[in-house]
Amino acid sequence: EAMLAAAFAADDAATAAIAAASSAVGSSDKDKFEKLPLAPRLAEEDLVLFRVRLSVEGYPQAASVKKLRKLYGIVSRLPEDAAPGPEDNGKSDDVDGIGETTSGRVSSSSVLGIIESEGAAVAHGLRQVPWRRAACGQVRLGIGDEVTFCVPAAPEAHAKEDKSVSSSGEKPEMTADVIFLAKTSRSTGSVLGCFTLELPRTGGNDETIQRANLLLDCHAFGDKLIL
Repeated sequence: EAMLAAAFAADDAATAAIAAASSAVGSSDKDKFEKLPLAPRLAEEDLVLFRVRLSVEGYPQAASVKKLRKLYGIVSRLPEDAAPGPEDNGKSDDVDGIGETTSGRVSSSSVLGIIESEGAAVAHGLRQVPWRRAACGQVRLGIGDEVTFCVPAAPEAHAKEDKSVSSSGEKPEMTADVIFLAKTSRSTGSVLGCFTLELPRTGGNDETIQRANLLLDCHAFGDKLIL
């Protein structure tokens, strides 16, 4: 009986030691995970900045995802490579100055477009946000259009080591990007954009020679699409 009691006591001591060790490891892991940065909560149409890395299986996946602030503004000037259309009534020359030169981020010799934004003034201290034609893709913007956009060069969108200077030693330009048309007062006959529609060719059997997809150049107006 004495030997059995000693054996049970030894088992109880070993069980207590294992439980204490597991508790310590669990607490350490918990602290480690609590210190990891939380991923941003995302919804549809959110604008994000991320890096691409390969998973263990070799598939690309997004990493270091950062949610960008979506801003609203009104187009007050078009860039030099986006000539104003008839609906602009020459308003693109009414805005003085070349860009937001007080920040030192955009050269005064560059003729960029301008978006007036109260939100950008609050978030980035930049009321007049410069933009390039490529930032809106195939959308054709006009003076007075309401748009949404983001500023990828904003300090909040980068890691601490990337905030100071770029690899060339210069501060990144605070320009608008990913510009979408939100609202326009132009007539329904105004061209809002152009795109290419790709339609797959179906039908036939296995012996039929597969034909290339049909490509249609399209134009978007305020009330219709022309194929």
